[in-house]
Amino acid sequence: MKEKNNLENLIETSMKDTKDVGNSNLEITPLSEIKSRIRLKRRKQIVTNVIRPLVILLAFLTVAFLAIMLSDSPFVNAIKFDIFKMKYNYEGGTFKIDTTENDNYTILKNDENQLEIEFYDVISAKDRIDTTLYYPTYVPEQFRFDKINWHKDKIGTNSIYIFYKDLSGNFLRVIMLYLNNGNDGGANFQMNLVKEVKINNIEMVMFESDDHKLKNLTFVYDNIQFTVEGNLTESDLIKVVESIFN
Repeated sequence: MKEKNNLENLIETSMKDTKDVGNSNLEITPLSEIKSRIRLKRRKQIVTNVIRPLVILLAFLTVAFLAIMLSDSPFVNAIKFDIFKMKYNYEGGTFKIDTTENDNYTILKNDENQLEIEFYDVISAKDRIDTTLYYPTYVPEQFRFDKINWHKDKIGTNSIYIFYKDLSGNFLRVIMLYLNNGNDGGANFQMNLVKEVKINNIEMVMFESDDHKLKNLTFVYDNIQFTVEGNLTESDLIKVVESIFN
């Protein structure tokens, strides 16, 4: 009886109905098509039994890893520092920085806790800073580029200062604070809030010193807190910020 059932199943699998007008015939399915169906069924079984559980497991491990890495335990911080050392060529208590041609920058600090480099041109800074460097393409004509300071600590916090100055002692600087590892930025509360402005569809706040000589615009873009400040008119300050997005 069991053999009969198997035979009926085989016939049912390997044959299909074709209907003629007023007649019904049986057409035998080619062996190649039967094999193709078997392979397709096996693939579906592999997806169901192997690949899908692996995807679920990978998703679970990813969530667990992120939960662990976002915690602030000493064990996790040690792991973060190990990753940081591998990523930024840290070895033997110092960061391994290319010093073959260092006329255009100076390493101010390089120890187990932090790295600080002073660059004297934008190209050298772009070549060595490990993240996106934004800088203005417009500054008032009296200002000249001075330097760029890049600071990084052992948990990967980044901050960049771009300095300009003129012959009268006035200054312009662009500060970029990369918001990561719990660093949520802040504002300069030693200055007075003037108003809110919108540039390039980005909400910004403008501050001003008591004597109205120093102004700044503070805003967040691309997970970076920008502060652009200096001895500028309001219109020049806005032009400088607009040029960052050009």
